[in-house]
Amino acid sequence: MQDAIVIGDRQSQLIAKMMELSQRRQQVISHNLANANTPGYTRQDVNFGTQLQQALRAESTTDFDAIRPQVVEDHESPARIDGNNVEVPSEMGEMMQNGLTYQLLVKAFNTRTSILRMAMQGAN
Repeated sequence: MQDAIVIGDRQSQLIAKMMELSQRRQQVISHNLANANTPGYTRQDVNFGTQLQQALRAESTTDFDAIRPQVVEDHESPARIDGNNVEVPSEMGEMMQNGLTYQLLVKAFNTRTSILRMAMQGAN
């Protein structure tokens, strides 16, 4: 019963959604790296910034459920002779940064959950 209250609060739902988005981005980066030597492959990225901003401006938590990350192809980065535009060092940097972001989100979620649990236990 207490967990339902903790998970139901807006900030916890936001953090959980951001963790989900970060996981999706990690999958896309991994896919880019797996195709680094595939001729004609166009690197991809995950776009959710606009949707996240709109959800943050809204009042209800259901708006977080509406955020659907869009996987988009990167046609801006220069391609090699074989038509592939994946730069392994850049992707590795993105993967490390995204991994750190995810770790921080997990820590924030766990801390928030602990604080809310302690508050509920103190209120009983």
